[in-house]
Amino acid sequence: MGVPIPGTGRFRPAPKTGLPDIVAIKPPGGQHVGIEVKTGRDRLRPEQVGTLENIRRMGGIALVVKDFEDFLNQWELVKNNV
Repeated sequence: MGVPIPGTGRFRPAPKTGLPDIVAIKPPGGQHVGIEVKTGRDRLRPEQVGTLENIRRMGGIALVVKDFEDFLNQWELVKNNV
């Protein structure tokens, strides 16, 4: 989902700064999942760190991944620990 940036003709990727790139709900209990994708030298901004910490504090799953293989590896760890 993109949100227009007034007067620029451009869009920002999320309606709120700091939201993960991917947001999902994990059945059966409705556990919140937030996945932030970072590639190359890209680093988490303070807003993103805070959002991911809030997701974890509330019992959700928050991941920072570099690619799909990294996601699969982390997801296996989550599945085995939950």
